[in-house]
Amino acid sequence: MVSASYLSLAEIRLIKRMLLFRPRPTNQSILAYFTRPGRDLNHRIIAEIEGWRGAGLTPASEQEARAYMRAASLPYPEGHDFTANGHATDMASRVKGLLHLDWWPAGQGLFSTGAITSGRSKPLTWVFDCGTDSGSAQMDVALAQFADRQESISSREISLASISHFDADHVNGFVKLLALYPVDKLLLPYVPLWQRLLALIEEGIPASSPLVGFFVDPGAFLASVGEIREIIYVPITGPDDLPPPPEPPPVPSGPSSEDGNLAFDEGKPQADGFNDPIVHSRATRARFLRPGGRIRSAFWEFVPYNDSKWLAGPPAALSAKVSPVAQQLIDAKTESNRETALRALEAIYDATFGNRSKARNRISLFLYSGPVDPEMELGPYFASHPVGLQKNSKRFSQMYTGDGSLKTKREWSEFKRYFGPGDRLARSSIFQVMHHGAKHNWHNGMASSLAPAVSLFCSDPARKRPHPHADVLRDFWQHHPVQVGTETGFHLQARLHR
Repeated sequence: MVSASYLSLAEIRLIKRMLLFRPRPTNQSILAYFTRPGRDLNHRIIAEIEGWRGAGLTPASEQEARAYMRAASLPYPEGHDFTANGHATDMASRVKGLLHLDWWPAGQGLFSTGAITSGRSKPLTWVFDCGTDSGSAQMDVALAQFADRQESISSREISLASISHFDADHVNGFVKLLALYPVDKLLLPYVPLWQRLLALIEEGIPASSPLVGFFVDPGAFLASVGEIREIIYVPITGPDDLPPPPEPPPVPSGPSSEDGNLAFDEGKPQADGFNDPIVHSRATRARFLRPGGRIRSAFWEFVPYNDSKWLAGPPAALSAKVSPVAQQLIDAKTESNRETALRALEAIYDATFGNRSKARNRISLFLYSGPVDPEMELGPYFASHPVGLQKNSKRFSQMYTGDGSLKTKREWSEFKRYFGPGDRLARSSIFQVMHHGAKHNWHNGMASSLAPAVSLFCSDPARKRPHPHADVLRDFWQHHPVQVGTETGFHLQARLHR
């Protein structure tokens, strides 16, 4: 559903020019030119345009704006009829595109999106997680703001959606998201069935909930509520798996990467995945990323990292016990049968691991996002908060961490090793701090090692047990921490130069 506050790029350019008129028109008189039935524009939109909204757009010419204003007596003139090509800018030939990054105010949760736009291809758009523990109304507001962003860049789909793990505060908005936009590729961490069912029990999902189906076969569940063209599972990273350094074309084998489409390095299911329901799903075909593989367009790449090997696998005796009960859950036709299977699984897990809940099940996908070409530079930019980004710097990639852990020496060293090729970690200056800033996922001194230009804490500090924890915030204090909470998000728009 398109928000009533939607403005096209052409309209934003016209408003930018009107704001430059002297004497300056009032906000009310400017918005009057763009108000129409079903579209009641709030004065905050002017502040957004003066700030982050359309930061990469140049104002329309004075002649274009005057022509539009003279046409006000016509029935609702369209902005693109009065500006060259509707959303043309005067970018120099070395400008390769506009980068849009948004961390939406989802409260205690995570909903982050990005886009690359240019006049030569359709937008490349991505989503990392979409969920909150701060209530459905909070998610609805964040989704409406994202819809505004999609309309402003003329995007009607999501190129890549990623789910870091299966906690509700990272996934419970996906059903609503899929109702708004089709997804070309959905990226999920591959987690063996026994471990997904362990997560199901620890999340406290009742047998009556449709979400039971999500944990049994997450891809098929999401494909049943919206259009998803491909589902790609990321295997658990092995000790010898490394992504190749980023480089310009040739691209990985697979679909064409031109016109904003994505190609990926395809592999095979892991050894314990061949008997998994996701492999044999009738609802959708599951594909697997090659170990160390990437997803990429003509000039942008995504490198996922699935560090779920803290528990390498269940003992053979556990597999033998879980498999038949899991099949009972899959085959269950009644809520009573599902409840019986869930309680039987819970007893098996408690007998094996104890009942320490989250301590026994820690899963989260990391995702690097950045340019394929290492010579790409950050041009003029606007950020909603003070940041340490430098114009003409090659250091502006993003590192999404979900609820990942970098606390132990093993976790930290393998994370650095994996993102070492091509200096990906060194180029990741926009850093989402793990697990809302929880100290159990962090180690002291991490911030100085990463030296991010902006450190994003996605949480609700007003909760009874608030995040971020003070020790973590103190560690990142010199690295431009930003609280993405219930009221305020983080937004950045920049031109990309070569």
